[in-house]
Amino acid sequence: MARLGSWRAGYSGVSCPRCSRPLRHETLQSGQQACPACDGLFEAVRFDPVEPRRVVPEIAGVGPEGSAPCARHARNQAEAACARCGQFICSLCKIEADGKVYCSSCFERLSVDGALASGVTLLWNWPALAGTCLLASVFLWFTFVAPAFGWMAGIYFCIRGFKDKKSRNERDGLFTLSALLCINILVGLGVIAGGVAMFGALKP
Repeated sequence: MARLGSWRAGYSGVSCPRCSRPLRHETLQSGQQACPACDGLFEAVRFDPVEPRRVVPEIAGVGPEGSAPCARHARNQAEAACARCGQFICSLCKIEADGKVYCSSCFERLSVDGALASGVTLLWNWPALAGTCLLASVFLWFTFVAPAFGWMAGIYFCIRGFKDKKSRNERDGLFTLSALLCINILVGLGVIAGGVAMFGALKP
C-alpha cells in the first residue's frame, strides 16, 4: 500500500494504486478490480459526482420588452443593480453584504478599503496583550493581583500568538513573541521565588 507524503499532487484522473498507470473511469465498477497493465488486484468504489449547475434566466430572443441584461453576461437576465456603481448584475455576479447588493469588483474594492463591516478581518494583537500583561506585572508589583496573574496571562497570550501565526503560515513577529514569552517566564519565576522567600521569612 502506497504511503501518502506531506504534499498532494494535482488530480490527473483514475490510476492504478500499484503501478500508477492511468485507468479509464468508465470501465471501473465497484468491487475488486484488476489493472490491465500490471494485473494487480485492488478494491475500488465507482463514484460519479453530479456537476452542480446554477440556473440563470437568459434574455436572448425575449425582445425589447424583456428585462435588462447583466453588464458582464449579456445573455443573462439582470436581477439587481450594484449599490455602488449601479451596473445591472445577474445571479452569478450578485454579492449580498451588509444588507446591500454589489458586483464582484465593487465588493472587492470596498472590502480592501474597509468600508464593509462584513469584509473586515479582525485579528487579535497577541504581542500587544502579552506586553501589557508584562508591564502590569512589572510596574504594579506592589499589588498582589498583577504580579501573581499578569505573567500567566502573558504566557497564555504568547502561546495563542504562536498558534495564530502557525495557522496563517506567517513568520513575522515570531521574534517579538519569543522575547515576550521568555521575559514573562522570567517574571513568573521571580514572582514564585519572591513568594517562597516571603512565606519562609514569615515562619517563626
